[in-house]
Amino acid sequence: MEEHSGIPYPDGYSYTTVINCFARSIVDRKAKKARQILDKMIQSYAAGNAAAKPQIYAFNGVLSASAHTHHTRFPEERLEAFTILVSTFLLLREWTEPNDSTYILFFQACERLLPKGHRLYEQVIETVVYSCVRDGQMSAKVMHALHNIAPDLAQQFEKIDAKE
Repeated sequence: MEEHSGIPYPDGYSYTTVINCFARSIVDRKAKKARQILDKMIQSYAAGNAAAKPQIYAFNGVLSASAHTHHTRFPEERLEAFTILVSTFLLLREWTEPNDSTYILFFQACERLLPKGHRLYEQVIETVVYSCVRDGQMSAKVMHALHNIAPDLAQQFEKIDAKE
């Protein structure tokens, strides 16, 4: 932890720990709270706290908080969590590269937050699958997650993989 006038500033590990606590909690609006911590982390880094540089784990923690918002009784909270999911996924690319856990969390969140059959469901998942392939992150674990949420799409990608 860096210090200023004897007062320690939180480092990346500290911020990420708080984000993950929200992700695993039962509090309302956990995705929003996790994202607020990520935003504070980014602000701290921008203000000169080099130890607060956001890493993939912090972004994945916010995605996890979004994915675990599905138990809420408020539909608007699921919509908010989906918006946070997408905006965090886009922000992540400004700081680091996604890994296979990033894509697994994204797919889990889509399955839990968007109603199956919703027009966005297939479009979002298909777009993110192409991103996953482009990033070289289509691991067996990602393919398994894809099979769970969009079996037809997973089969299409298996056929493409078999041809290559």
